[in-house]
Amino acid sequence: MLIVFEDLEIGYVWILDDGPGTLREGGRRKEPLWIVFAVSGTINLNSYLSVSSYKTIDGRGQRIKLTGKGIRLKECEHIIICNLEFEGGRGHDVDGIQIKPKSRHIWIDRCSLRDYDDGLIDITRQSTDITVSR
Repeated sequence: MLIVFEDLEIGYVWILDDGPGTLREGGRRKEPLWIVFAVSGTINLNSYLSVSSYKTIDGRGQRIKLTGKGIRLKECEHIIICNLEFEGGRGHDVDGIQIKPKSRHIWIDRCSLRDYDDGLIDITRQSTDITVSR
């Protein structure tokens, strides 16, 4: 379900890995989107969740846990990720949040990350203006 509010779409997503109305579907959309959650729950990511530019993933008001693979931000900008839990990624090069080449203007706020085989947050290759706050 999408709601348009002053030229910014707000997407309410459901607790599934993929399909219409999910976090994955919202993350791959090209237009700016503020993603909030309709219910609390755990999303088991079977593959990295790629997020395109101009997205806010807002877990406030619900308890949202991401398990399995994490979030991948690659060559994107203006991303906010807040109030999410990341737990238990297994395998080579599995991070809670990967920020890859030339990403910029990213804010990770009030997220809990634990128990990933490679790292919790991986910021690489010319990514700039990244804030991680509690």
